[in-house]
Amino acid sequence: TTIAFRPKEKVDRDSIRGKISVRGDVSGDHDGNTRLLSDNRTIYFVPDAAFEPGETVSVKVAKGIKTNETHASLSESQWRFKVSWSNRAVKSRRPGNATNDTSSDETIRLFDKAQDALLLLGISPFHGSLADVADVNDADEIDCYGKNSSSKQSEYFAPNCAYRTLPSAYPRAKVTTGELKKLAPGYVFTTVWSTASIIMTSQGDPVYHEFAGGGSAAFAPTHRGQLYRGGGRIVGPDYEVRHTYSPKHGFRKNWHEFHATKEGTALMLVWDFQLLNTKNLRLGADARGAIGTIIQEVTPEGDVVMEWRSWDHLPLAFWETNMLIVNEMWDLFHSNSLGEAENGSILLSMRRMNQVAKIHRDTGEVLWRLGGKGGDFRIINDNRGQFVGQHDVREIEESQITMFDNSVRNDKSSGSARGLQYQLSFDSDGCPTKARLVNAYDTGIRSFAMGSYRRMANGNGVYCLGLRKNKNGTVGIPFYMEVTIDGEELIRMEWTTPHTFTYRTVKAPWIGTPTWPPKALLDDNNPAKALRLHFSWNGATEVKKWRIVTGESERSPPTEVLVDVEKTQFEHWVEVPDGAEKCQYFQAIALGAEGKEMSRSPVVQTKPCKERTVRDT
Repeated sequence: TTIAFRPKEKVDRDSIRGKISVRGDVSGDHDGNTRLLSDNRTIYFVPDAAFEPGETVSVKVAKGIKTNETHASLSESQWRFKVSWSNRAVKSRRPGNATNDTSSDETIRLFDKAQDALLLLGISPFHGSLADVADVNDADEIDCYGKNSSSKQSEYFAPNCAYRTLPSAYPRAKVTTGELKKLAPGYVFTTVWSTASIIMTSQGDPVYHEFAGGGSAAFAPTHRGQLYRGGGRIVGPDYEVRHTYSPKHGFRKNWHEFHATKEGTALMLVWDFQLLNTKNLRLGADARGAIGTIIQEVTPEGDVVMEWRSWDHLPLAFWETNMLIVNEMWDLFHSNSLGEAENGSILLSMRRMNQVAKIHRDTGEVLWRLGGKGGDFRIINDNRGQFVGQHDVREIEESQITMFDNSVRNDKSSGSARGLQYQLSFDSDGCPTKARLVNAYDTGIRSFAMGSYRRMANGNGVYCLGLRKNKNGTVGIPFYMEVTIDGEELIRMEWTTPHTFTYRTVKAPWIGTPTWPPKALLDDNNPAKALRLHFSWNGATEVKKWRIVTGESERSPPTEVLVDVEKTQFEHWVEVPDGAEKCQYFQAIALGAEGKEMSRSPVVQTKPCKERTVRDT
């Protein structure tokens, strides 16, 4: 555990020395390191020894810390907090004040279950891989080289099954198109649940794919022309890691959200399971514990500059939330998205509460709540009353909120999923009054969980429908739909493999210049059985042309230009003359603007070259 506080003004670095004293009621006095973080506001104390789980810690800040601008001296302040029981604390040591129940094997298993979102939703996860499931639209059933593979058709499958440089596990999608000229510019960033992270064009052609460590729910570009790649990793245009973030204080990250802020910090959700006798809190609440929400803001250096806990700020949640108890756990909030408001405050989406909260970044105060029981706004112009089970809440401009409404209710009144936009109104004192639904699109598709909606600059809406449950388990539904502001559907994509679904899809610009080389290979698996050189460059967006060079000696690199190919799709191929009879070496060269060489593939050779090498040895 670390301790931090943030005055409104920047402070004098030298004035913070010796001002903080800390004492635990079990562990006693704590020495530690006090420093000023890079924002010149956040004063940060790291104790030399860890606090005991469950103990109460008292903090005293002596007067005398000075501000830089007004040279004011901050007055003395003090507060107390109780150290939470974390999963790691229970596993790693048995504190002196622990009970048998607190550190039992059964409790440890309960802590682990409390961090499984699918389990909390009553969903049995699919444990196979995409390679385990036969694609119902495989190459034997589709004319890869004819009209069925053309993106100009109203219905086709992507990526082109003639591609040979993609991994076998790359998922295929059914694409249905309308007026493509109306699509918003940008690339589509999407995932296959716990399996793959993918960037593609608006028409489904691959741009980038990652399988090892892929499938992050929050896979998307950040404010600084970088990319959140999953696992807490922020990468640059070259896909090399710039920063890695993780929750601190012994907590485990809630995968629903990772938000890279404009200041370069990261906002993360954290599971917070607490053992509680819930029977005394609400009639019928028979659970061994409850799951709350923690928001941490962490710097690239790993410092926690803000930690917000739902227990401190939403004490009525026990009586305002849905009473859905799964595996002896009461998931009070099921928080699933974080975002920054125009003024720097935080937007928190709480699915179980059917509610959105705006939180002050410095004080943690809940400024307002939209929807649910105890909401501060009167929702008007919504024929369903309000959103239910929502995801992906964003502020697109001041007091304009968008969200994906799953519209999931506990009875048969559940409706189809919607994309919503609310205009929030306040009185002269700044108090919330009305939330008017100013734009809504009904997808006509039911979505039980997951999903997203983003409003594009041209007014289009980009949707991911998440997943739907049926008697056979989970069913993937369109992972990308784009609709005009007038409700005209321009395109939809659906995975063709069973049990394949997506948490979120966004559309945004991207420039990718990977450090790894292009890929090239020889293959004759085509209707003509002709030997072809296939080539691509995973993640590269700036290639304008390919130059294929050839040679007949392994002792020198290929130099003879066979052909130049304008880049129009992820992968291209050229036929190899006399490929089956003649030893030849090939290399694919990626050319950028003005014909500048960007990178080269490894040299590949035809079969006669390999046979000659064997004879020579």
